[in-house]
Order: sequence, then structure tokens, then C-alpha cells
Amino acid sequence: MGKNKANGKKQFQIIGVNSKAQAYEFGEYKYDQIKGTWKQFYKEQQVCQGEYNDFGEKSGIWREFWPGFWEKSFAIYNGEYKKGKKLVNGKFY
Repeated sequence: MGKNKANGKKQFQIIGVNSKAQAYEFGEYKYDQIKGTWKQFYKEQQVCQGEYNDFGEKSGIWREFWPGFWEKSFAIYNGEYKKGKKLVNGKFY
């Protein structure tokens, strides 16, 4: 995983398991807590997005890379979170 920091705040994290995946996410940490809108990119195009609430929990509608995502295993979860917990109505693509 790679990190880029500006003023001690993490802003960028590589999430591709394989460097060929060319996948990453971009967002903000404030006071060491994940916050706000996070966007996920694949081959320089935004394909996913979601929000973290004030407690650093996933909240609302999310479209995100499934863990283990890489170039030959392109799985995306599209669903809803409430207080950081995934609700059962989500779908995988």
C-alpha cells in the first residue's frame, strides 16, 4: 500500500493487490479519522464512491471495490451501509 501525506494527513492509498490493477482510492483523514467522500479509481477513471460519517463509519449508498480486487478479478459491491454495517440489499458486479 502506498501513502501520500500532506501536512500529516493521509490523502491517498493504493488498494490494488497487484500493481497491474492500477486501482486506488482518494479521500481525507482529519485528526487521524477517515472522513467525507472517498472515491475509487481504476485505470485513471473514477468507478466507485462512498461517504464516511463523522464517526469514520461508512454511511449511505456505496459503490466500492470488493477486497481482493485486481485487474483479472474486477468485482464491485453496490449497496448501502448504516453506521458502518453493510446492509443485505447490496449486489456484486
